Amino acid sequence: KQNCFNRHLLVKGRRVQICVNGTLPEQLPFPTPIQGGAGLKNSAHGTLPALPPQDFCDIAKDSCQASNPSCDQMQPGQTIELCSVMKVPNDPITLNPLIQPNVLVRWRIFYDPQFDSSVCEKNFNLRSGQVPLVCIDMDTKVVNKPSCPGGLGK
Repeated sequence: KQNCFNRHLLVKGRRVQICVNGTLPEQLPFPTPIQGGAGLKNSAHGTLPALPPQDFCDIAKDSCQASNPSCDQMQPGQTIELCSVMKVPNDPITLNPLIQPNVLVRWRIFYDPQFDSSVCEKNFNLRSGQVPLVCIDMDTKVVNKPSCPGGLGK
């Protein structure tokens, strides 16, 4: 349907897995292998028209947990796979079944020299020392069920 054209459907309250495969650059702005209190962290934010970016804190924050190879084995020039799981928010704005908004989702993986998996990155901007590795912007539509809505709530 036109209102969902080129958009990933995110079903309210469901878990979504996101994976990326790539090759680490030969020159990295952080040390490898990654160890000693440092880590790769997942962060996701959604932007609705006319609102600032909103954090998605229900995300697997430790990108090393599901990496292949493991972070302590990563080397420049190596092919890697990084995956994360996040829960699509079921917040008051989207609980109304008539509201099924278009949302720009930015999913990032970044190197954090003082990695703490208990901390959600509420701020959209990276802090000092954090180095972006992957940044993906996805055009999405938050929906009530796994199909494109028709009628009201387009």
